[in-house]
Amino acid sequence: MKKLVGILCCMAALLMSVAVQAKSFDIERNLEILQMLGIDEDVSMSTLNTEKEVTRADFAYNTAALIGAGSETSTTVYYHDVSRDYWAYNAISALTARGIISGGGNSMFRPEDVITRMEAVKILTSIMGYGQYADMNGGYPNGYLAAANTAELLEGCSSSEKLTVSDMYAMLVNALTGPTMVAEYSSTDTTYKIDENTTLLSVYNDMYLDRGTLTGADTIDILDSSAIPEGRVVIDDTEYISEIDAAADLLGSEVDFIYRSNGDNERELVWISNRGTNKTIEIDDTFDCSYDENGNVLSYTDSNGSQRRVRLDPGFVMVYNGSATSDNVSEILNSDRYTAKLISTSGSDTYDLAIVWRYENYVVGSIDREKGIIYDKNDWSSVSLSADDYDSCTINVGGSASSLDSVTEDMVVSVYRSNDGRRVLAETSSVTADGVIESMSNNEDEKLISINGTEYTLYDSNDELNCRVGDSVTLYLDINGYVAGVKKSKGSGDFGYIIKTYEGEVRGEDFYIRLMDSEGTIADYRCSNKIVVDGQKLDVEGLNIKFASGGTTAQQLVWYRTDSEGELIRIDTPYLGSGEDAETSLTEYQSNSSIMYKNNGKMGTKIYVNDNTKIFAVPNPGEESSEEDNVKELKTINKKAMTNKPYNRQFLQGE
Repeated sequence: MKKLVGILCCMAALLMSVAVQAKSFDIERNLEILQMLGIDEDVSMSTLNTEKEVTRADFAYNTAALIGAGSETSTTVYYHDVSRDYWAYNAISALTARGIISGGGNSMFRPEDVITRMEAVKILTSIMGYGQYADMNGGYPNGYLAAANTAELLEGCSSSEKLTVSDMYAMLVNALTGPTMVAEYSSTDTTYKIDENTTLLSVYNDMYLDRGTLTGADTIDILDSSAIPEGRVVIDDTEYISEIDAAADLLGSEVDFIYRSNGDNERELVWISNRGTNKTIEIDDTFDCSYDENGNVLSYTDSNGSQRRVRLDPGFVMVYNGSATSDNVSEILNSDRYTAKLISTSGSDTYDLAIVWRYENYVVGSIDREKGIIYDKNDWSSVSLSADDYDSCTINVGGSASSLDSVTEDMVVSVYRSNDGRRVLAETSSVTADGVIESMSNNEDEKLISINGTEYTLYDSNDELNCRVGDSVTLYLDINGYVAGVKKSKGSGDFGYIIKTYEGEVRGEDFYIRLMDSEGTIADYRCSNKIVVDGQKLDVEGLNIKFASGGTTAQQLVWYRTDSEGELIRIDTPYLGSGEDAETSLTEYQSNSSIMYKNNGKMGTKIYVNDNTKIFAVPNPGEESSEEDNVKELKTINKKAMTNKPYNRQFLQGE
């Protein structure tokens, strides 16, 4: 018996909790509508005492504002206890002049008395046109109570005799949006009819309350891959102008909304609220997700490490990066680093809408502004950000809408592209982190780099980390703080292609080498007095012999390191010097006479490359080509950018 009582108590507590949450939702909704009209604008839900009793002056003040009479001024004193300097004088006078209120007798209004529920009912039903109908059906209070029930004025109110703040808000909104009554006169009779199409909201504000399902917002249409215009929403196939940013969060939801018609006869959304009938689940980009398309089950590990399973409706709709799609659904839901909002529009445990966002990162290496294309400095992959190529193209720089003109090299651009290629959203980040690598984790699922005591996660776990502990690096971070690219700083070492060597103004003192690094940057480097080449320390004379024997620079691929001043302190060529370890020295895999062809990632018959291989495309010098022309054509590329043009150069494997 005790156990049964305990269960019943728990159920009662649960029902009370649900009721309190629903009531709180209704109060917040009602306050939002009233504040939209300028009523109680300074009130906050966090500090609102909803059970506070309302004075007659407070109610008159808010009621006058409801019908646009709050700002009217008066000079007539109707009541002995409401002087011209009383704070609610104008509102009370406006309602009295309209015959809506008449005080409490003896020319007294009693403004500080608490207003009763029936007094509030009489005032509001009179404004809504039910006054004569109420008087003909018993008068005050029964006739007005019957009129209030007909107008659904007391919906959502308590049975308290004295009016509370919560009940006042509910009654004001009900009066604002409920049907009015009109009298039709004839020579023999008067009839009263309810006008469902006319409300106080429409009469005094030219606004209309409606409800429906939000299917389009923020250029997204969940029922169609086509992009809707910016600044528009779609509710039940009707398009509305909207500047409400939060509308996109309600996609797929049943909503209450208020709109008005503008001068161009277009409907403009002024307020929107979720009716609370749907259920949602938010999936973060840190969650480990997997999708079983046979059972329509999405499994994921949440931020607390808990295992979750969600069932999707067999006919669920997916919106991927802004466009509805049925392609690659399983691949998308089994990928990494996406965020998703799952919505059950019926409120059941089966979800019928999935809004998924996932981006690709590009560390900008170069920009073709004429064509609107950015190139990634890691692998020279590219993406178009030209508005001409999409139905919808949005570029945000620093969190604000911008254009490709504001995108610069070394920015990380996170690009959301729809499956159909008709929409693109690009978000930029200029955040970097500099330091010495303290530790690295290079496992298959997640790759981590720790510098300056902070651990950073690579966005794409398939990226190769071409660095090591102890390297000085710059990390390029995307909009969510993930590592999109890693650049070795001076002193860390890099591959380069020697273009030219020369001595300084005083012969025998300074030796310079012009080379292109693995990112395609060409610069001149002074050789340190302590430079070591192939394991041997060389002076200017030795450097001349090594790199410019006979007065001609021996152009070649090398591995090099600079000091903190940017001077060359080490160079490793394919030649194995007496002071070098064969296991760590640069290794030549093909001689200068070999020819490289692109063939599914295969060079010739011996050399294989992947997307992370640094490839220096060196033109064959023609008889009429100048050194300047050859340098202009020299560049670094990736496997995808290779052509079938032959290159007479060597292929090296570094340390």
